[in-house]
Amino acid sequence: MKRMKSIMWSLNALYLNNMKRKHINIAFESVILIFAIVACILFIIALLSILVSCSNDLEPNQPLETIIENKQFYQLFLNGDSREYIVYVPSHYDTLKTYPLVFQLHGSSGDGEKFYNISGWNELAEEHKYIAVYPTSYVYDLKLNGCGNDLITKWNNYNLLKEICSTEILRNDTAFFDLMIEELKATYNIDESRIYMSGFSNGSGMTSRLAVELSDKITAIGGLAGFLPEDTIYTPKHIVPLHIMLGTTDEKIVPRTIFNDTIPMNFQQMFTDPTLNGITKTYINTFDLNPNYTVTDSTDYTLTVTFRGNSGNPDHIMKFTLWKDLGHFFPNPYDRPGAANVLWEFFEKY
Repeated sequence: MKRMKSIMWSLNALYLNNMKRKHINIAFESVILIFAIVACILFIIALLSILVSCSNDLEPNQPLETIIENKQFYQLFLNGDSREYIVYVPSHYDTLKTYPLVFQLHGSSGDGEKFYNISGWNELAEEHKYIAVYPTSYVYDLKLNGCGNDLITKWNNYNLLKEICSTEILRNDTAFFDLMIEELKATYNIDESRIYMSGFSNGSGMTSRLAVELSDKITAIGGLAGFLPEDTIYTPKHIVPLHIMLGTTDEKIVPRTIFNDTIPMNFQQMFTDPTLNGITKTYINTFDLNPNYTVTDSTDYTLTVTFRGNSGNPDHIMKFTLWKDLGHFFPNPYDRPGAANVLWEFFEKY
């Protein structure tokens, strides 16, 4: 009996001892857990302090450059038509800066892709930090090719109505450019005071139409080998600086003149031609220019005269440049300034 009591006492003592150990282990583990939680909290606080300190080192206007693809394709819908344009964004586009817009309008049968590749505007965009835009015009069935035979891209300048077949409906390209400008303003940081239009041939004629109808949104226009119709007067919304240009051996324009194969590099002689004189009168009368001009620039390849506006405003101006021995194309030579260089030099003043 005594031995049984002794065993029972030993078992009870062992049980109590195990219980004490469990309580001690639980307490120890709790302490470790508390220390771990506190250490994590202190680490998070320290990390946040470092991040806040780093963010405070940033200047409020520090450039936030974004590396994006230079070439961007866009499509919009206008009056049921799908219209397209290409945008060239300069490298290291800065989200805290605003950028000028330069549109380049192709000629007949061309498209935005063609002038994206050949015009030279992209290289200048990298240097001067503007956004270049290359839209494509609508396609029409033209009388020149025999109605029903072919579709050709054409801008709806003031000359197009007499060229299209009777089945065609003219598109509102002024509305197209208006919508493009709004879309680009919503997509990029655009300097709305610096929106320029450049064009070639049929596209050049369209830039002159935009100088009449969209002059409340554009800053200046320039174009080569395409003009307003002769002896006509239009009413622009606003007067903008103009720069029109012509090649002396342009095979599309010279045959319409009194000159055999070359327009003289002399404006006094050139204006003896009724067609070229009539075209110039349209600009003089439409944009309220003084018909008296002065020679303001001469190089081995170009001759430029300047017409001043009757308002006396220094920005009320038109330049007219003759390109020596230039045919019907948009020059972008490697060894001297091309058309884009000449036009950008004009644009960046306004």
